[in-house]
This record gives sequence, C-alpha cells and structure tokens, in this order.
Amino acid sequence: MIRGCDVCGRPYEATRVSSRFCSGTCRKRNLRAPRPRLAETSPAAEDYALLAATRTELEAAGRLDSMLGQVALLLAERMCEFDTGSGTAALSKELRAVMVAAVQGAPAAADPVDELRARRDRKRSPFRQAPATTMSATAATSKRGAFRAIFNWTRQLLLLLLSVAELVGEFRI
Repeated sequence: MIRGCDVCGRPYEATRVSSRFCSGTCRKRNLRAPRPRLAETSPAAEDYALLAATRTELEAAGRLDSMLGQVALLLAERMCEFDTGSGTAALSKELRAVMVAAVQGAPAAADPVDELRARRDRKRSPFRQAPATTMSATAATSKRGAFRAIFNWTRQLLLLLLSVAELVGEFRI
C-alpha cells in the first residue's frame, strides 16, 4: 500500500496499516517537533471549568501575568488533559501549592457587607445601646472601654475628694 509520509509528504510503501512515516528519521523529527499547546489548538480550552476558575482567581488577585500565575495556568491546562488518577492527583497537589504561592500577599477582595458593617460601627456612639444580636465585637469592646474610662475617672475623682477631705480634717475614714 502506498501512503504519504506525515512529516515530509513523500510517498512510501507502507508495511503496516498504522504506519505514518517513511523512515526512522521522519519518525524522530515528528517526536522532536514542538507540540502546539492546548490553548492554541482548541478553541474550547476556555470552556474547561478548572482552567476558567484558575484564570478568574489569578485575575482577581492581580497575579495572572506573574511567573507563578502562568505555572498555575499550565498546571490547570494539563489537568484538563490527564485522565489517569495518579496524574491528576499529582497535578492537583502541585496546582494547590502553586496557587497558594501565587496569591500569597495579594490584597483580598473587599466584601461589601464588611464595609457596610465597619461604616455602621464607626457612626455608632460608644454609649448608644445596640441590639445584642447585631452588635459586633468591636462595638462591644469600644463600649466597655468607654465605661471603664468613666469608671476610672470617677474613682480618681473620689480618691481626690477623700484626700482633700482628710487634709481638711472634716472626714475620717
């Protein structure tokens, strides 16, 4: 059977049905040729959930263009290709470690609920009674601090009055 070589295109006499190359040289050239990456060959590469989630998390942290960000994308891409359990487990472990290192030190995205709570707590007076179910820990701490300051001030005032009274001699304790 006459076939065309997949590398050089020359016709050759195929000895097997599955042969693709005319010689060992063309077979080695095919093995050594750079392989196109998944993202370049498949337009549906962005449809992989893991790859999309990794890209989103790195973009949110502002680390997509960093070296670790690119390594994480490559690992996520490779995880989409592997179908063996051991290959997926090893890549998953490595992806987890790289993602932790990649987003380490990145500013956390602000939660709108936390911002509203902080603004509400700043507006609240330390003496105003808040419902027990909605009072935050910082508001409770600031109220205790205010009452403690008033108590200490009152105690100092009483001690001062007692010392003045003793000097005058009107009161004996």
